Amino acid sequence: MIWHESSGPDVAEFAKTCDTALLPVGCVEMHGPQNPTGCDAFIADRVCRLAAEIEPCIVLPPIFYNVNDRMKCYPGTISIPPRVVMDMYRAIFEECARNGFTRIVVFVAHGGSQVPVETLQGEIFEEATSGRPVGYQVFRVDSWDLPPLEEPEEKRRLMGGHGGADETSEVWDAAPEGLVDISRVKEEQGEYHPPAARPAHYRVGWIRSVPKGFQGRPELASRERGAQLNRWNAEKLAELIRRIKSWNPERDP
Repeated sequence: MIWHESSGPDVAEFAKTCDTALLPVGCVEMHGPQNPTGCDAFIADRVCRLAAEIEPCIVLPPIFYNVNDRMKCYPGTISIPPRVVMDMYRAIFEECARNGFTRIVVFVAHGGSQVPVETLQGEIFEEATSGRPVGYQVFRVDSWDLPPLEEPEEKRRLMGGHGGADETSEVWDAAPEGLVDISRVKEEQGEYHPPAARPAHYRVGWIRSVPKGFQGRPELASRERGAQLNRWNAEKLAELIRRIKSWNPERDP
């Protein structure tokens, strides 16, 4: 069931049979000139909808606004402060629980969104163990690496990366018709420069690592490849939702 496409009575009726809600998490940022800035949110929503078809749950409206301060060096980015994002998540979680959905699965398709979710999970658990009734559990799921495909390693290298052919393929399958325009990148390889001080964690504008706003060879993308990749992610997510549904909060670790 899709929450924002359903009537109130239908949501209430569904909650009687299923207590699991799925929240697709994306962002608004540059993914190359060929892709919409809502790329991650479109992909997250597509994967969650497919997963809910396999293992029933209710899918919340996707999150477009998020923490992505490192992407402000590109045009089109909207970055929200972490505390604001955490407060938004908490309000969503509490509204889910109020409507009867006490197992909330956050599917994170935007790198960097894990931190505010994990921090909020810690805050909620601290409150629960200090005696404040919470009444719901949050499960964070990060999108997986892509499946091993039978193709040369050199091609795999060209297909991957931020705004690359694989991500372009996924959003091509997920976004409304006409939002992906491959003609805007023609045999132009996007470079990636790894952090010089790795493995230390530090923050600079992502444009220093990815000058063109995309990596690899996005013109190699295809809608068919995107459908394959999104379905693979959805099947893995559906299997995890089954395990979450069977989790016993009174007994299981």
